[in-house]
Amino acid sequence: MTAPRPHPPLSALAPSEVWDRLDPLAPDLALNPDGLGTLPYGQLKGPGFERLCYELLLAQGLMPRFFGRSGQADYGVDIIVEQAQTLSVFQCKNLAAPPSWQAISQAVQTFESDWLHHAGLPRPTRFVYCCPHPLDEQKLGATWTEFRQAFIQRTGIELHFWDRHSLDAQLRSLPVIVAGVFSASYAEHFCPHSHDWRHAPWIRVQRNQARHAVVQRFLQQHDADKLYIADHEAELFAEILSQHGVLVIRGLPGSGKTSLTLALASRQRHLYYASLRDANDVDKLWQSALQRLKLPSVFFLDDCHVNLTLAGALLERLAPEWRKGQLHLVLGLRDHPTDPNAGLDDTPDWLRELQDNQQVLNLKLDRQRTRAVAEYLRQDLIGLSAARLDALHHGSSGDLLLLDELLSNIRAPSELDTLQLAGVLPKLHQRYFGARTRLPTVQRLAALAQFDLTPQADYFTGHWQDQEKPRLAGLITELFSPPRYQFLHASLAELVLHALIQLEAPEATRTHQVRQHTVDSVLRYLDYLRAQQSGADAVATLHLVLRTRLKLCSPDEDASLKAQLLAAPTVIALVREQLAMVPFGMFLVSMVVLERALHTAQSDYVELLCARLHLLFNPVSDDAKHLGMITIGSGLAALRRFAPAHWEALAQQLPPAAFMQWILDQGGIMELFQVLQFSPAEFRIALLAQLDAAQAERLLNKTISAGRSIGTLNLAMRELNKTDPTLLAGLEQAIGAPGWMRLIDANGTLFELFHILQYATPEFRAALLAQLDAAQAERLLNKTISAGRSIGTLNLAMRELNKTDPTLLAGLEQAIGAPGWMRLIDANGTLFELFHILQYATPEFRAALLAQLDAAQAERLLNKAITAGHSIGTLNWAMRELLSHTEPTLLARLEQAIGASGLMRLIGVNGAVFKLFKVLEHAIPEFPTALLAQLDAQGTEALAQQASWLDLNLSQAALSRGAHSPTVAWLQRALTTRIAALHVAELEGLDFKEACNGLTFAWRERPDLRQALAAQLWRILPPPAQWPQAGEDLAVIRLVLHLACDPCLAQDDAIRLQQASLDRLADADLAQLDTLPLFLLLWNLSALTFERCTPGAFACAMPPALIDRLIAIVQVRALRRAPKKEHLFEMALAGVLQLLVPAQAPRLRQALAPLRSMSQSLQNLALAHTFVPAFFALKGIALIDRGRVLTAVVKEDLLAKLQAYEQQGPALAFLRKVLI
Repeated sequence: MTAPRPHPPLSALAPSEVWDRLDPLAPDLALNPDGLGTLPYGQLKGPGFERLCYELLLAQGLMPRFFGRSGQADYGVDIIVEQAQTLSVFQCKNLAAPPSWQAISQAVQTFESDWLHHAGLPRPTRFVYCCPHPLDEQKLGATWTEFRQAFIQRTGIELHFWDRHSLDAQLRSLPVIVAGVFSASYAEHFCPHSHDWRHAPWIRVQRNQARHAVVQRFLQQHDADKLYIADHEAELFAEILSQHGVLVIRGLPGSGKTSLTLALASRQRHLYYASLRDANDVDKLWQSALQRLKLPSVFFLDDCHVNLTLAGALLERLAPEWRKGQLHLVLGLRDHPTDPNAGLDDTPDWLRELQDNQQVLNLKLDRQRTRAVAEYLRQDLIGLSAARLDALHHGSSGDLLLLDELLSNIRAPSELDTLQLAGVLPKLHQRYFGARTRLPTVQRLAALAQFDLTPQADYFTGHWQDQEKPRLAGLITELFSPPRYQFLHASLAELVLHALIQLEAPEATRTHQVRQHTVDSVLRYLDYLRAQQSGADAVATLHLVLRTRLKLCSPDEDASLKAQLLAAPTVIALVREQLAMVPFGMFLVSMVVLERALHTAQSDYVELLCARLHLLFNPVSDDAKHLGMITIGSGLAALRRFAPAHWEALAQQLPPAAFMQWILDQGGIMELFQVLQFSPAEFRIALLAQLDAAQAERLLNKTISAGRSIGTLNLAMRELNKTDPTLLAGLEQAIGAPGWMRLIDANGTLFELFHILQYATPEFRAALLAQLDAAQAERLLNKTISAGRSIGTLNLAMRELNKTDPTLLAGLEQAIGAPGWMRLIDANGTLFELFHILQYATPEFRAALLAQLDAAQAERLLNKAITAGHSIGTLNWAMRELLSHTEPTLLARLEQAIGASGLMRLIGVNGAVFKLFKVLEHAIPEFPTALLAQLDAQGTEALAQQASWLDLNLSQAALSRGAHSPTVAWLQRALTTRIAALHVAELEGLDFKEACNGLTFAWRERPDLRQALAAQLWRILPPPAQWPQAGEDLAVIRLVLHLACDPCLAQDDAIRLQQASLDRLADADLAQLDTLPLFLLLWNLSALTFERCTPGAFACAMPPALIDRLIAIVQVRALRRAPKKEHLFEMALAGVLQLLVPAQAPRLRQALAPLRSMSQSLQNLALAHTFVPAFFALKGIALIDRGRVLTAVVKEDLLAKLQAYEQQGPALAFLRKVLI
């Protein structure tokens, strides 16, 4: 027998590679139906037919994977499907003519010969031949039948056809595939019950003519590769969607929300888009989404700020689907640039809940984003000076659309030195409108559209001049129901308005003329709405104008323009006339504007606000009642801020009895909490005194019958617990533990029970838990499972309860029971949730829970963990906790249930070398041997090859410190080949964290490459503009700062590295960075300055503004309750700041004053650390401790620590001199 031919290793395409093969934005065929008998399969060609078959398998709930990469043989197989213990393979042939039996048998023989015999690949259970022609086995003849039976008997593999009849039958019930592949028209005609597919609110984002101008613009930018996406935003987007199914993306106008979401969502699944501007029927949005669930899809609802109530309603309607992972939902909304000190905004409960659950991605407009986008779009703008970057950033106000317009009119970086808007406007006018002709109606439309308005088309009827409207092609979209005009972007409308005004006004008066034209245009349009539509529409339009920040004027100019609007007699009359329909949030933003503009009309709006509050008790429409109820918090916050005397006298102005009656009539428990949260203390007490048992019962019943979510109730409780725990206790008693439990039982799940217990007063917790019987616990458990809610954060609530009230936690564990907990973990969790719940459970409960874990459950949890793709980085912490606080037999039982082979599967897919090392470190003694036995030499090398540079860097450092053991020796062997094969080119094109770790790893492990690494430094590191903004991500640069002290790196590069780090720190969010990495970053930057940049001097290491921010961080953190080690690092941070700026010692001493009582214990703790943190911590302690800190004994100890450092440069030598 001939030996099998050698073949390169083969593998199916991973899910992440599928989109490269499919192109998620590929257009449909844009065909109109030509008869209803079948579909035009022939026009799909080969790749299109493969895509069709792939999507059919997806619609069956399977996980198909394309087989064979470019340059690899596919052995007659295009798609494979693995399911349980079966493997099906599919060959897709889109032939021009029906195949003969000989052609089909030849395909089968090729598969048998190449796949089964020569390639040695796994034996499938089914071979499916897909061909869009009628294939009738009887017509193929007896010869085919004999061939087929012989093949099945010989191989044990079934043979099936997907022919035209089979394809038609499947696709008639799948309009989502027919529309995406052929056309929406075909879906309507070919698929029953799909007659309105083309007019549905959700549109598939594909390269066809888009219904929305913003989608068309995205497609153009996408295909031209003009979309900048920061790595950390892409990672966060994918992580939130995969874990929770719902994501909110928000930012100011021009922050790139829509384009970023469309770009990132299209990487994930099929993508559908709708905007609340023209799709405001929740039922249609809901039903249309349900029709499109057969394929994994992301639904992006844009412009949610237009109506947050409708957005919340859709979120609730689709909750069963997104909780079960049937769809992903992204909600895009615009931030409103209001005064951060204004207090409460109109954020609804659903959005607050998502914010609290960290499901909101906030986009910022700052200098670094401007730099990153400019450098991405224009290579000649890389490395802009600070002055030129400022010119570009301020010229565009950070707005990405304005930035794009500016870049289109800048030919060379030198033009930024004289950049003026006045010079750009004529070019923009020529670009969009050609000849410099006045366009008065376009001007009126732009004046309104700059506030993101979509004005009624009837308003402009009769005003269009000849050829005026055609010139707007590409800039506006015509919306319907009712007919309206929408500009491509509000920022572009503002730019167009300035360009048109410039034609008729001298440059010196352009800004003034724009302001006057804007005010006049808005007032006229409000008058039109008031007369022709409704006063309520006019109020809603005014509210949107007030909450939209203009970009081409200063904040003061913007406030002045809006104050002029608010002070207009017709506007005051409108507000007075429509007072019942004015949301309290509009008063809040109005008075912020008037205060900034120092306008006397503020007193008018205080009076109107008071009148609006009194109006709560007058007969009004149901809509007005609802509006007042959902925004009452904003009204009370506005009164507190702008009319404190009126707010303090609330009890006299608004009788508490009447207010309680209003809450009883219009609201429920949630509204009661909101009113109490934002009322003055005297009024709170008086209002709560009105709440008797019957009224509390009534509020409970209303909240229960309304089915209101109580997911944010714990947030209000948390605030009340901080500000007025006595009041919270009174409220708990007024409602009573039985009432609370009834509310949780009816409207909540286990999550709400845990969170309410977390923030309740200590006395009430026990009373509430005493109400939980077995039947209620079972109902809550079942609802939590049915809702499909991720339990990834449940362990955090358990951790808090374990800290504050372990007895209560034990009672809660017993009430739900170990079988119930395991059922919940099995249904809604993965192996990670099991570990983390065990980590924070009480010791007694751990044994009971583990006793419920059988082999089948362990396998299911393991498979779900692998599918979810979560990092195993936290697994070792749970194992360490279990090993140190639990009987070793329990950890052994857990390890045995999972099995060494199972855990190695998880590590192989989701982990790498360092994670494996940490898992082995905290395993029971027998487990490492069993685990390592799962790896052969090939597996060892594969694990090292798939490791990230971060993983390799941590691994090698940990191994060098670890005691010698078989585990350490095995892991060191695993890394040897990887280190030897390292090339500098491997480090190019990485993200920031990987680049820093890869460079550090290579510098340490391969000294022979240091010259080459130094020469390629700025090819390895991303451009500084792309360095992360978050302090916790930026802190990794300290690794590179440390190696930059090596003379192998050119001094010019060291100086550039120092300056880039300082520039980035100026904009970084340092408040979110832990104190230890912040201290280490500061020290490494200071040491680099001392040794390479300004030799022998620390003084100029930090700019004064950065020093002030760092001192403020020390001050804030010294006041908080935190573990002693955290306060120790605050001392170290203060110590290094004192070294840099000795004159700031008095401020640092004052900042550290709250820690004076623990100075002695911190001294002892400091000496447990290595030299640098210990030295600076003791220097910080010496600022507040009048006794001797650096005694002779302490100095001797520190000097011994210093000697342990292998490398001691000039900076450490200087510290040694200071110490001596």
